[in-house]
Amino acid sequence: MAVGLEDDISGSQGNLIGRQCESRALGDLLSQLPSGGAARILRGRAGAGKSALLAEASHNAESRGMRAWTVGAVRAEMNMPLAGLHQLLRLLLGWVDDLSRAHREVLLGSFGMDNAPMRDARSIALATLELFAEVSRHTPVLVAVDDAHWLDAESAEVLGFVARRLGSDPVALLMAVREGYETDLLNFNIPELYVAALDEKASSALLARTAPSLSPTLQEQILALAAGNPLVLVELPATAESATSVFDRPNELVTTKRLQTAFAERFLDLPPATRLMLLVRALDEDATLNEILAATEVMGKGCEASIDDLAPAVDASLVERSELGIQFLHPLTPPAIYSASADTLRRRVHAALATTLADHPHRRAWHRAASVSTPDETMGHELEAAAMSSRAMGRAKFRIASLERAAKLSTDPGVQQRRLLRAAELALDLGQRKRADRLLSGMDGCGCSPLHDVRRMLLRDLIEVGFVRDAQSVEPLVVAGIAAGSDGDPAVALRLLRAAAELCWWSGQGTELRARISEAGRSVAPREDEPVLLSILAMCQVEGSDEALLRIADRAPGAVCDAEGAFSLGSALHFSGSFDRSNAYLAEAIQQLRFAGYAWYLPEALALQAWNGIYVHDLNTAESAADKAVVAGKEFRQPIWEAMGKNVLAIVHAIRGNTSVAETYLAEAESIAVPIGASAVLADAQLTRAIIAFSTGSYEEAFDHLERTFDPSDPVHHYQRSAWRIGELAEAAVHAGRIDEARGHLLSINTREPNQSAPNRLEVGVLYARALLANDDEAEGLFEAALDRDLRSWPAYRARLLLHYGMWLRRQRKISLARMPLRAARDSLTALGACVWVERARQELRASREKQHSGPESRFVLTEQELQIAKMAAQGLSNREIGQQLYISPRTVGCHLYRIFPKLGVASRTQLSTVLDDRESAAIAS
Repeated sequence: MAVGLEDDISGSQGNLIGRQCESRALGDLLSQLPSGGAARILRGRAGAGKSALLAEASHNAESRGMRAWTVGAVRAEMNMPLAGLHQLLRLLLGWVDDLSRAHREVLLGSFGMDNAPMRDARSIALATLELFAEVSRHTPVLVAVDDAHWLDAESAEVLGFVARRLGSDPVALLMAVREGYETDLLNFNIPELYVAALDEKASSALLARTAPSLSPTLQEQILALAAGNPLVLVELPATAESATSVFDRPNELVTTKRLQTAFAERFLDLPPATRLMLLVRALDEDATLNEILAATEVMGKGCEASIDDLAPAVDASLVERSELGIQFLHPLTPPAIYSASADTLRRRVHAALATTLADHPHRRAWHRAASVSTPDETMGHELEAAAMSSRAMGRAKFRIASLERAAKLSTDPGVQQRRLLRAAELALDLGQRKRADRLLSGMDGCGCSPLHDVRRMLLRDLIEVGFVRDAQSVEPLVVAGIAAGSDGDPAVALRLLRAAAELCWWSGQGTELRARISEAGRSVAPREDEPVLLSILAMCQVEGSDEALLRIADRAPGAVCDAEGAFSLGSALHFSGSFDRSNAYLAEAIQQLRFAGYAWYLPEALALQAWNGIYVHDLNTAESAADKAVVAGKEFRQPIWEAMGKNVLAIVHAIRGNTSVAETYLAEAESIAVPIGASAVLADAQLTRAIIAFSTGSYEEAFDHLERTFDPSDPVHHYQRSAWRIGELAEAAVHAGRIDEARGHLLSINTREPNQSAPNRLEVGVLYARALLANDDEAEGLFEAALDRDLRSWPAYRARLLLHYGMWLRRQRKISLARMPLRAARDSLTALGACVWVERARQELRASREKQHSGPESRFVLTEQELQIAKMAAQGLSNREIGQQLYISPRTVGCHLYRIFPKLGVASRTQLSTVLDDRESAAIAS
């Protein structure tokens, strides 16, 4: 049985993904066969699944006891009269003897059998119709013709005639026709079943079944390239993991022979001038219509190219034309055209394009480099300059391919190694570990300069295990960074120094080494506010670096940063403890990183965003970002960020009271962090263990977990994150009766006076600890001073301050005064989902002999933001004015008010002022 290119592309028999409607239509057609015949043309693009539908219909017909035959027309027989019909009728020769003598002679004579004379097409069609009727006399029949657009004209005329006259004969005739092909079958008005592209859901399901282990990045890339085409979804995964790039190939993934045949076949039927114009466009996706025409004229040695030459390609549904240029209707058509064209022709087209692009130096350099087949240092230098120019900064794939090609054009081994190194670094930034590994393998390690050797070793570690394995590698990285700065390459210098700083950060290296990294970074940075430098200084905890960082942080991220800059500033702000500002930059970074394809930084950006969510108590954001960080960390083999993501998931569940789930995630995080000595992750794990202990009232155990992080000799100690735990340590100490020990640790923390406007993570922890650990004669003043600070970015800390303030007031027998902060604490903690502390607040309220209240006091069920909005609305501010002050949309303000009114028992904003007591509200919500 002949089959088409699209066989087996949608799933097993009777289970075609995304083809329920088409399968149902064909099933209905088979169901009507006993009472009468019918014909359908299945029409769709190459690879749409027409062959799979024919195969399914044949299987269903046979399962119903019918006869089913499938044949496939072939391109080579298009000019052979009756070749397609002959292939079909050979299967039915056993019934020819049952025909009338005249029709038997017509059929046999048509194929040169029995010495019968040839007859006209009408006679052959009538004879074929009688044969179909004879075959179906006792059993219904399905006849399927695949690739019917390749039928010769005579066969198409006969089958078209038969299709319109099946009448009461129980015969189903199905013919698959590829869109964009001319065929006489379409002139017979046979009912059509259009086989469209799969939708997004069906495409994802088919890809998941075809290649379940494919990485998320490749899944996304293949889904985009497939554009709903089932053949692509089945074929591309086979080559995606091992694909190697060709410099001038229009697509990064290498197509298979089957895909090339499907997508280039129509191209080969076009006139020479049309093919040439499409090849020009395939080799330069930015080419305008004028550039395409100009290059085509150069190729034609001055023969004028016309826009009318594109008409056959438009008619064939390969492209659509606009005033500006040509757009291919499927993204895999350009690489198929590339593969179908000879290498010498491609080089000539590149040369022709280069002559027409004098005003576009980076594109001109690309095409000049692609037009030669031997090393040429001049062209290599030109291409490298284009790759490193400011115009190419947002085009990472262009830069990598250009640098790799420039390396191949190099005549100097040292220059070649430099270009390969930079290309490998960029490939790793995109998450293309195999490509980076291949680029490094092309280097001669023995001939590397010391600087190149350090860079190569750094890349090798990152490729193989996702991080620098040896803490002793920090010193060579610093030396190499200084050397790169001296060589006039600050970008490489900062890259090396950031790697050194990051290694120090997660492994907890000493103060002197961090100071050297900071000094080296400042010596090579082109300016003080360089984002990468600020991230280095923040990781090394350099005194005084916060001022420059906070000056930049107040700007809008999208207006001042590219992807790498936003990531660097977002991470710097995280390391400095300014999590709300960090979130703004990391959100911008994640969006730009995904758009630009810089996948390598995504796991870290997501892990830091997740921890920011914990610190500002946005648990939903924390959980979502952590889930993504775990997936990305696994995909790109960056275990430290996978471990941090799992730790965040553990702490989210711990705060919500799901201790068993929290302990599972925590064990997984520690199993990753302990072997690699990631002290930053282990310090965070101790915080998670402490919160789990809080939930069970085991405050002594919680204190022990947290105190370990303050011991420099303990593996869980971290020079930065341990000090962030001082607030939780103080809280555990208050309940465990170990206040003196906690006071000693508080005194050991080196911190300046907390920022008056918006304290960072360390400063707010110190504010919290000072109030909790104070003597009774100082406590009230410290609690009130802490609550007077702007803690909008720290809602959980503020709620816990209110809780402990109420507890302190109750211990001082100020029972009535204690109830107000305890109520506010209970309601805020409930709104935040902080189950660990909610029950404690309720216990304290019961101990204060709290009574049930109704009416105005129901306002304390509002969250802090709702209370703030209610106050502003009571003052007469409009939704737009409230939104401008709180940096939210007017619509969001309206949604909040919709929830606030029933909570307060009011029907309109004019009633808010009678319900809210401004003085009392300010005392709680300020």
